[in-house]
Amino acid sequence: MVDSLSQIRSNPVLARAVPFLLFIAFLMANSVLAPLAASIGISLSWLAVIRGVIVALVLAWFWRSYTELRNTEAASATHWLVSIGAGIAVFIIWIEWGQSGAVITHSERFIPLLPDGSLDWPKALLRLAGLALVVPVIDRSA
Repeated sequence: MVDSLSQIRSNPVLARAVPFLLFIAFLMANSVLAPLAASIGISLSWLAVIRGVIVALVLAWFWRSYTELRNTEAASATHWLVSIGAGIAVFIIWIEWGQSGAVITHSERFIPLLPDGSLDWPKALLRLAGLALVVPVIDRSA
């Protein structure tokens, strides 16, 4: 059993495919569960948090396979500036398209507020960590 887990863990295809497929499965589950949750008055915002936590755990389990993320050369200042500029440009385009007809479906918005209107810090920070840490690693390793 331990030997087969070790083989799975060291398989480069599985190390990249499993976290990505799990992430996509959570996205699909969100769209399938939305009508059910709405009918019984449950918010799906925790599903986004759970998605980030579970996929982060799977990425951590496969971490040894992501040699391309650990063995990098030091980036020059020019590379940093180009990367930051490209990130800002993609962010602006992403936000702009999100406001237009490019959106295929609309799902429940993630609003991490408590019933009294104050910010639900654990939910907000876990969601941010899921977006800022998990998505780039999945994107880079897939």
